[in-house]
Amino acid sequence: MRNATASTARPAHAEDGLGALCLEGQRLLARMDAVGACQAFGRFVAGAVEAPGWADHPALHEAMHRAVAGLGDCLALIHDAPARQSALEALFQAFRADARSRADGLAREIPFLMLQRALPAERRMLAAWARQALAGEGSEPAEAYWRLLLDLASAEPASLDALLAECRAAGYANLVAEKLLDMDRAGEALATARRDLKDARALLRFANSPAARGQVRAVMALVDERLGRAFDPSLADWLAERYAERGDLARALDLRLRLLRATPGRGDYERVKALARRLGTWERLQPELARSLQHSRREEALAELALGEGDPARALAYVAKAPGRYSAEIVARLAAYAAEANPTEATPLYRHLIERCLASGGPEAEVENHLRQLRELYVGLGAPEEWEAYLEELHEHFGLAIWG
Repeated sequence: MRNATASTARPAHAEDGLGALCLEGQRLLARMDAVGACQAFGRFVAGAVEAPGWADHPALHEAMHRAVAGLGDCLALIHDAPARQSALEALFQAFRADARSRADGLAREIPFLMLQRALPAERRMLAAWARQALAGEGSEPAEAYWRLLLDLASAEPASLDALLAECRAAGYANLVAEKLLDMDRAGEALATARRDLKDARALLRFANSPAARGQVRAVMALVDERLGRAFDPSLADWLAERYAERGDLARALDLRLRLLRATPGRGDYERVKALARRLGTWERLQPELARSLQHSRREEALAELALGEGDPARALAYVAKAPGRYSAEIVARLAAYAAEANPTEATPLYRHLIERCLASGGPEAEVENHLRQLRELYVGLGAPEEWEAYLEELHEHFGLAIWG
């Protein structure tokens, strides 16, 4: 499979020409001709970002990474101000294109290079470009520009607090909280998260941010406090994982039991079993838990119980009715079982997994794996025409060109 829209395919010779520019930049850099290399990389970036859907072309995206790294090396060697500005302009152009395409990777890599290589006056110039981009573009790439502005201002503490207030007022309190953590202002960061990150998804994103890794205990306390006010499955799942990682199995088990009873269908029965066995309490807990799930009469709970008791056929009968009510892990497990036991029951489950993953922007490798499994099922069922029809259906609904 390839995630590229058929209408935006770029001719191979055009990609080859851009790739040649990138290679030329690398050759010039190897000969220590940093100015010439900078010009070649700059022409490559200018041409690549004009290609529709450039981020979906693996060769172009990989070459862009090489050009960005090369421009960073050029900045380390060049002292001439106009040449340095050309390199920074090319880096910023690549940054804007990546932020607009939401391809990820470069939008984090490029700011690091710019901060590492830019002189104080150049940082102010970059900040001015970021503000111009903020004013001239829609809301989608705005977070990337605010993040860049905060990173650029980190070297100038006198102006940072005013920028933090401006960023918060613009609706990016999550970035403010992350930046405060980066600066070891943990109390202010947690107060900002407590006050402004009302949505569970926003708080979860903050808890998973790189900045939060150094303040795990404090963030765990904040999430626990939020759960005490309103139970949220995603936050409870995050906190249970952290408790288990830190060896607090009893608290992890308590949260998993709450999750299983409140939102069955996520796969928490197996997690409860694993934790309780480590604590030596499973033999006592299991009968009571089984009765509780049976009495709930919720099909998701009955499916989890069936899986936990080693009866996938019984679980499949529930999950096949409405796979969207179950975790992808449970659906994939039962799809694999059905592929052996009853292939006709497996095909709708794999179709569900493929479409679910595509709709949520999940990993391409995961989609490819499900597509492979589905293709084998259709071939084994003697229905290759149904496979081809399904590829057409995917193309129609998701705008993808897929080669199985």
